[in-house]
Amino acid sequence: MIYKGFINKHKLFISIFLIVTLMSSVLSFSSCSDKIKSIYDDDFIISSTMDAIIEKYGDFEVIFPGGSYPIQKAGYIIKEGETGYFGTDVDTYYMIRFDTDGIATETWQEEGGWGG
Repeated sequence: MIYKGFINKHKLFISIFLIVTLMSSVLSFSSCSDKIKSIYDDDFIISSTMDAIIEKYGDFEVIFPGGSYPIQKAGYIIKEGETGYFGTDVDTYYMIRFDTDGIATETWQEEGGWGG
């Protein structure tokens, strides 16, 4: 009789552990896929020139030089961050990577708090 109660307690513990693990996995994966909807059109931007992108959306808000060519990547703020624990703002940017001819090759969202 004592042996049967011991098995039931372990089954209950294992069941609760599996449920909690499954729920935390689902919650963590759902929060990772939060992509902010932006006004920027990936289909237009990829394979467009810098000039065409600037003409449609305005000057870039952040620019990273690329060594042998003027701009490696540039972007626009799509969500302004709140001031963090250490007084830094972590904004979310819509970033664009350019090739050596100034043609957009890739877009992504990135959180930044770049400092100097």
